[in-house]
Amino acid sequence: GSEANTSDVELMVICSEGTEDSWVLLDNIDVLVGGYGTIALATLGVCANFLAISVFSKKSFKSNFNNLLIALAVFDLLFLVVCITESVRRTFEDADANSSSFSGLATQVHHHLFPYFLYPLHNILLSCSIFMTISISIERYLAIFHPLVYRNRKCCCSNIKMGSYSWNLSCHILPVLALSVIINIPKFFESVVRYDGENSYIDLTELRFTRSYVVYYQNWF
Repeated sequence: GSEANTSDVELMVICSEGTEDSWVLLDNIDVLVGGYGTIALATLGVCANFLAISVFSKKSFKSNFNNLLIALAVFDLLFLVVCITESVRRTFEDADANSSSFSGLATQVHHHLFPYFLYPLHNILLSCSIFMTISISIERYLAIFHPLVYRNRKCCCSNIKMGSYSWNLSCHILPVLALSVIINIPKFFESVVRYDGENSYIDLTELRFTRSYVVYYQNWF
């Protein structure tokens, strides 16, 4: 019993509230890593995806596989752009926005875009990137391990006058988009813009605090 009490006291000492200097250090780390670091890496990713799109778009690189890579690069590029806006919001914008100044008005516009556009779009693009990678993996699996099935697919496309672009759109890109949107529909109802006088801020809805929603949706998806 005494050993248990001693360990509880030690745990309370370890988990005690940090000093003001430690909180300042954590804030600085968050700004460096979550702010400047994320923006820098995302910017490099945007440039890399632009380069990949420009290379794979050349006539000499035209193929079904490279067209799918272009689609994946577009999803990744858009996801990184939204990541940059979200990093700017979390790190450099005030939590409360007032339209009395230009910066406050810009932050307030960002607040209104976040619940029903930026936040759902961020999650939809992430899902698109994941599912597109899976779709490309399936396409490569069929091409390498089942070449006859893969060739028959190409023959069927030529018989019904369906080009490579139409095939990729109908069998890869559109299903990925549809599944990503369906899975992330609840994201449109997780946050809301509220006002405290003339100041706007982003708040969570009751749905986000529902236990069954957190357990089954947030943890599984």
